[in-house]
Amino acid sequence: MSVGDGKIIASMTNGFNIYTRYLSSGVQKALEGTGYGYVGRQSGFDQNRELANFEELIELGVDGIVIMPHQLESGAKGAKLAAEAGIPVVSLLRFGPGPMDDYIVGSVRQDARVADIAEWVTKNTDPCEVLLVPSVLGQGFSETYTKTLEEAFAKFGGDQWKIVGQAEGRYDRFKSRAAVDGLLREHPNAKVIIDYAAEMAIGIAQYLKATGRDDIVTITSDCTEEMVPWVKNGGITATRYYSPAWHGLTGAQVLRNYLENGQVKQLEAVEVPVADVIVTKDNIDEWTTKQPICYEEYFANVVRIP
Repeated sequence: MSVGDGKIIASMTNGFNIYTRYLSSGVQKALEGTGYGYVGRQSGFDQNRELANFEELIELGVDGIVIMPHQLESGAKGAKLAAEAGIPVVSLLRFGPGPMDDYIVGSVRQDARVADIAEWVTKNTDPCEVLLVPSVLGQGFSETYTKTLEEAFAKFGGDQWKIVGQAEGRYDRFKSRAAVDGLLREHPNAKVIIDYAAEMAIGIAQYLKATGRDDIVTITSDCTEEMVPWVKNGGITATRYYSPAWHGLTGAQVLRNYLENGQVKQLEAVEVPVADVIVTKDNIDEWTTKQPICYEEYFANVVRIP
């Protein structure tokens, strides 16, 4: 009899873009060689669906849930229902005390080295106006990321690099294109754009290429396979690199540790390994080799997630 026989682990993501699909491959990789079954759900970037997903997984009787929450409020409501049903939940987004804390058994964070972005900008660009494209306000991630950048620009650049505008990209390349279009109309002299996820970076790079704005430096976070060519051709200047697959794998390992080793909580978040340098075209291949973006052997299961 192997570990996890007869038990089911579920992953739930905030939506179903390419990052979350790669993430789900990592959750499955963490279950490799065990008896755990796997189911996946995604919330379509909708609070009501996020809560409904929790209710369905509870009805299915899963034995644990790894969640990338869409909104902390709806995530907390769902995690509370799961806790009341005796189902442990691990959050893949936690940056300090929050509304989910009473109902989760562990967490993962991937915001290490955000300050390095601001430091890199001050060392590699002239003083200028800076634009931000955060992901989803209310998720917790964007607010923490923005605050860290503000503090880091003050530390490394004084008042010479100014954040002058921001607009949500909502993890969507098309919404990010529209966000940057509006931001650049309002701030045409900006020379740096920082977005918070690779899927948004692709849309921004497409927009800048189409409009001939090759004077703008763009910095993102994480990575997808489609993003790599954009980094190599300079359309995306740099990234705070970490693997989406490793993000999911780390969360599932935290959940397995809880289930298999005495139900010890790891509420203080475990860090997803983040590259110790800002990654550019000069070293992107090195880092995609060190940290695989996706576990291809599990991707066929991912595309079936409803």
